[in-house]
Amino acid sequence: MSANKDDCPDRPACVWHAIGSWLTRFVRERMPGWEGTGDAADPSTREIGDRGESIGRWYLEKRGYQILETNWWAPGRRGELDIVAFRDNTLIAVEVKSYPAGELTPAESLSSDKRSKLVRLLKQYAKHKRRFDCNLRVDLLIVEWAEKNKVGSIKHIESAATGDDL
Repeated sequence: MSANKDDCPDRPACVWHAIGSWLTRFVRERMPGWEGTGDAADPSTREIGDRGESIGRWYLEKRGYQILETNWWAPGRRGELDIVAFRDNTLIAVEVKSYPAGELTPAESLSSDKRSKLVRLLKQYAKHKRRFDCNLRVDLLIVEWAEKNKVGSIKHIESAATGDDL
């Protein structure tokens, strides 16, 4: 599912235009330091990632996903899941990527090694939390920033790890 307000023929009345405006306000209100001058205007990579994950949580919740965990670390800190969600009897690990628009393609965002690691971590999470009665899935959520404080698009790729991975 791709959410790009520039694809809308009727931009002023377009739902994506409204969502983009809402997300811009969301970022300004809940993420101080995103605008301004000096160091606050140039957030670190970690800050950009954190903001992307926050928007990712909002995006998933609005679509009926139950957020179970954020930034879950496997025992022994052998890896992290950005978001663990649940929906329709499916346990979902969501990898969130946040970067300037056009910087990467979805295929470049998630290497096969990273997919394998996410699958391993999700299986470990399911075992650790005793979630044996549900399906497993790994999704990719891309938050592309048009500007420092304005979301350009959100792309949700379900089942980013498929086939033999799970």
